[in-house]
Amino acid sequence: MAVGKPVLACNSGGPIESIIDGVTGILCAPIPEEFALAMHKVSENPGIAARMGFCAQLHMFKKFSRKAFGEQLNFHFTDMAGVW
Repeated sequence: MAVGKPVLACNSGGPIESIIDGVTGILCAPIPEEFALAMHKVSENPGIAARMGFCAQLHMFKKFSRKAFGEQLNFHFTDMAGVW
């Protein structure tokens, strides 16, 4: 995601939390046929791959950058402390 490429992953665990299906990549069932279809879709449609890659990079920096992490951490600490 950070380098502007779409992510293809199985729709379980961590990828569900980080990938927006159809926007930043493709989430598919954990079976070879589904994964092959996702790879085919991206490889045969460079425009879709480029759009997903661009969105993936934006999403990564908004949600997973040091700044985003610090802001989330600060929010949770202040919430736990009861500080507004």
